[in-house]
Amino acid sequence: MFQYNFQQIERRREGLTALKDDMENFPQLPVVKHRFRSPSLTQFQRSEVRFVTSPRYLALPLEMRRGLYYLA
Repeated sequence: MFQYNFQQIERRREGLTALKDDMENFPQLPVVKHRFRSPSLTQFQRSEVRFVTSPRYLALPLEMRRGLYYLA
């Protein structure tokens, strides 16, 4: 573990109280919460898009592709 001596603890406490005073004197800014960007596609839809745009799928003839898409 990390060893403090008494003077270090005192110095740290002084620093923290000074910081607290500074924060009290500082004008209160509005808290801006992080807004999650709404996912436009669900995970499943994303995998579907990946499947439809994959080269193996695009290499198939159109009729087979359509059938496969309905199966998948």
